[in-house]
Amino acid sequence: MSLQMSRGTRGAGNRENMDPPPHPPPPNPAELMQAMVENQRLLTETIRQMANQGGRDVQQGPTPNQYSSFNDFMDTKPPSFREAEEPL
Repeated sequence: MSLQMSRGTRGAGNRENMDPPPHPPPPNPAELMQAMVENQRLLTETIRQMANQGGRDVQQGPTPNQYSSFNDFMDTKPPSFREAEEPL
């Protein structure tokens, strides 16, 4: 039982006597610029990798028929939206 009391007392005493660690000094303007340039470089590299990878992984669908013309398309009689059944 004395072990529990001493543990509790010791823990409470340590919390009261402990001060939070001091904050680090603020960075100077040169350090801020260096960090900003490095972050910009990393962002640029990441975007470049995404752009290079995107073309290979994305499937665009079937290749268009190079022999079809606009008239061939119009012969399929696509729907026309000249009038609205329920006007806004």
